Amino acid sequence: MAKADRNAVVRSSVTGENYKQALHWLREHGLTDGAVPDAGGSQQQLLEAALAFALARTPLGPLPQTLFGVAKASPAPASLTVWPAPGAEADVLVRLLPSRSTDRSLSGVPCLRWNPAGRYLRLAVPGLAAQVLLAASARDARAAQQLADAAGLLTVTDRPPAGEEESAWREMAAALHDEAPAWSRALRRPLLAAAHRTDMARQAPDWQVLAGDEEALRPRPLGPAAFRRTRVVHVRADRGGTGASTVSAQLAYGLTRAGWDIALVTDEWLLGEEARRAPAGEVWHTVDVPSGSGRLHAASSGPFGTDFQARAAEAARHGQMVILDIGSAPAGGLPDADLSIVVGRYAGREWTRTETIDRRPDAVQLYDRLDQFFDRQFFDRRRRRKNDALHRLLSALDSEFVAYTAARLDEVDEDEGDAEPYDRKDAEDVAEWWELFRDAPLHPQDVLPAEDSLPLDRWRQDLLDFIDDAARRRYPDVWEQARALWPEHNRHRNLQRLGTDGDTAGELARQLDAFLSSPDGAGPHAQPTGAAGAAERRTWYEGRLARWLGERFAAHLDHDAVLLAPSPQDRLLGLLDARFAPQIPDDVLTAKCAQDRWWDTAAAARSLDEYAAGLRGPADGEDLDRERIRFLRLIHAEGLRRYPGLWPQVSARWAAHHAEVTAAHRRPFEPAPHQMPGLRRAFADRLRQTDVTTVPGWEAVAGRWAAGERTDAERVPDFAHLVDRRYHPADPGAVADALVQRVRTAGLGADDVPAAVVVTFHRAGDTTAPAGAVGEALARRSVAGLRCVPQLRRLERSPFEPASWNDRQVRAVQEDLAALVTAALTEKDPKRH
Repeated sequence: MAKADRNAVVRSSVTGENYKQALHWLREHGLTDGAVPDAGGSQQQLLEAALAFALARTPLGPLPQTLFGVAKASPAPASLTVWPAPGAEADVLVRLLPSRSTDRSLSGVPCLRWNPAGRYLRLAVPGLAAQVLLAASARDARAAQQLADAAGLLTVTDRPPAGEEESAWREMAAALHDEAPAWSRALRRPLLAAAHRTDMARQAPDWQVLAGDEEALRPRPLGPAAFRRTRVVHVRADRGGTGASTVSAQLAYGLTRAGWDIALVTDEWLLGEEARRAPAGEVWHTVDVPSGSGRLHAASSGPFGTDFQARAAEAARHGQMVILDIGSAPAGGLPDADLSIVVGRYAGREWTRTETIDRRPDAVQLYDRLDQFFDRQFFDRRRRRKNDALHRLLSALDSEFVAYTAARLDEVDEDEGDAEPYDRKDAEDVAEWWELFRDAPLHPQDVLPAEDSLPLDRWRQDLLDFIDDAARRRYPDVWEQARALWPEHNRHRNLQRLGTDGDTAGELARQLDAFLSSPDGAGPHAQPTGAAGAAERRTWYEGRLARWLGERFAAHLDHDAVLLAPSPQDRLLGLLDARFAPQIPDDVLTAKCAQDRWWDTAAAARSLDEYAAGLRGPADGEDLDRERIRFLRLIHAEGLRRYPGLWPQVSARWAAHHAEVTAAHRRPFEPAPHQMPGLRRAFADRLRQTDVTTVPGWEAVAGRWAAGERTDAERVPDFAHLVDRRYHPADPGAVADALVQRVRTAGLGADDVPAAVVVTFHRAGDTTAPAGAVGEALARRSVAGLRCVPQLRRLERSPFEPASWNDRQVRAVQEDLAALVTAALTEKDPKRH
């Protein structure tokens, strides 16, 4: 049988904790503050003294044979948790919470208020930087109120402290000034103090009487040195969507389960439900965790991470280990890490060796190989662009103009004045806008309205004029150049129907030319049959341009369909398609169709997500034919008034037209197949206003594309059935090399802090390299460890649901992640005990 720890025995004999709790506390904190430390600050000491004084001096009947109902405490220099005797929670609370008797006198602790903190109630006095956690629930607080009512007392905790209550608190604080250390020590050492509870009802406890075994309890420079300072763990990702936030939350739970006090800073969405349960205005939330565990405090990094640096700076005050959910965001300005965890999604190509039997023609294999090599260079091109200050500024303006245009459209729809990006008189608004401008690009698929549908050139100038003064100060080296280039740059991108990311035709052509001119592009390493000849180069080059044209035309159809209607009659038919919503109440539809905006085709196109009922078949119990007749009947008078010449023909055609569109699963305004050739030619003509004029061979490529011809390079997917693939476990060293590359992609060099790797959505199988062997290979490459998180639906729900503690599979993931971090930190500091 293991020998008992003498310090744990001494601590439990004073605090009332069981041996396991006392030992756990000592292993985390050591003896630098003593086995049972006194309060480290005067405000914490005063609050604890007030609580002990109120328990001793409030005559409300007998309590269990403990220190006035307190069975045990868990003291640390900056905190205190108190456990009432089982069943005595309400009795303790009724003595602590302030209440008023019939003679208007106050009992309890004036100004004391409570709020939930997981499994505890946080007791605090507003304005006092101190708190005590009481192992009780909101139900116990309600029971305490009932006890007060039965005793003829009126609790005052339902309103903020004021007036007489604040005066009473100041009087209590003054009276306890000299005696506070002894009262505080009594609450921290309830087993020692319980023997003197009769005397404490008349006078303050004696400081020396509560000293106990001073030799055993005195501070000593012993204990886990590695744990005496806050440790910081960065959770990074090489890109978004890898599950880094989920890993951060589950790691926090696992370490809390192991007894650590954790401070987690993570995404706002992850803490949504947890934040809603917290009191209004509370930034740090105490997350509910099982008894016997450590404590878990969590805070949101704010919208788009705007509060990340502030929360990270505060985190050390809330836990002995800080977990920063950085994801793919920059880590500048954050506390240095003791360990970085790089999270990436499982990629089968890394863990599985593929044996390919390719029976495709040599030319097809050549085009496919060139595609693969060119696409592989995408991340390198993106990284080079990110390092270019001018390109970053142009991209930020592109992203912001999408949001700015949306705001102007709202003003147009509501017939209001011009929108402005921010309030110049509000410094906080200005600072927040510029922070988002720099770091928060919109979705790459966010596309501006068509160039000729709105005065976008004027709006671009309005935006530049508004931000000009601030931009000159913030970007003195590149703003003049960016201001001169951006309007035409953005206009070209919009004419080519590019969103906030992607290459224009001219940019793509230059990249293709540079790729084909490089040894890695068209040399013997790029294809299996030797160097590509001039004809193969030209065919592949033209195929990539034709593919780009097809992608941009698809975006054109998706975003500009309302402008492509060949006649006013077709536009009105599309408008009715977009506005049709089955089962809408008669009075609602009649009111809506009386509004000008309801008949605005551009507004209807922008509202397609809201009015999309015409894109589906009938729901159960729904008769679309009857609904169409009702729809026409209700809007007939308004339609005839607005379109006296068109309405008779349109209303007669619309029901059959809508049935045809619905059966073909076409969106409102979407062109019919027979219209496509003409639209392709018109789109190719429109592109002549952009940088396509700089693209060699453009006219020939665009002409064949508009005619519907396909190049040999575009036919590559047609031969996919001639490729057979057989899968085998990859070499562990090769997998380790790929994972090390992820670490480098996340911005960590070989000489940086220790890094560990977590692979999410991992799918182990007979064709997958064993995780254990890969972990050993990573260790030989100086990577601290590896964990593979399987694809569990249970992990996809809210990480802060209480059920996550009880689910065995999720718990196993939590414990596995905690073991990874603990082992990595132990290896970094081998002197830790």
